[in-house]
Amino acid sequence: MKKNLFTALAALVMGVFAVSSCNEQKLDLNGEWKVVELDGTAVDLAEVPTVAFTDGTYSMFAGVNTVNGSYVVEGEAVVLEDGAMTKMMGAPEEMAVEDRIVSLLGKKLNVKVEGEELVLSLDETPVIRLSK
Repeated sequence: MKKNLFTALAALVMGVFAVSSCNEQKLDLNGEWKVVELDGTAVDLAEVPTVAFTDGTYSMFAGVNTVNGSYVVEGEAVVLEDGAMTKMMGAPEEMAVEDRIVSLLGKKLNVKVEGEELVLSLDETPVIRLSK
């Protein structure tokens, strides 16, 4: 009797976890994304900034320098943690784009996927639009 009760309770608990995990949709950022817009303005640089996400890590070309680090998904938001970064100088327009992108590291950014585009927002304000 105790064995049957234990088996039934275990099945119930496993069923609850299975249903709750099916209802959660994990945010999938994997792949390489190109930065097409920053603060509502099209990014028009000779070499387009990119971010590649792979299972908890990111690799970014920010305009002049590269940054490698880890990221954490929190529901419908992402935090790109500070990472290792090269320190080269570039043209003023490249450095302005890079400085803005790098200023967002460590901040919780809301994520919205729109087809092949990814919009990262700070509070309710879109700051970066990326495309695959």
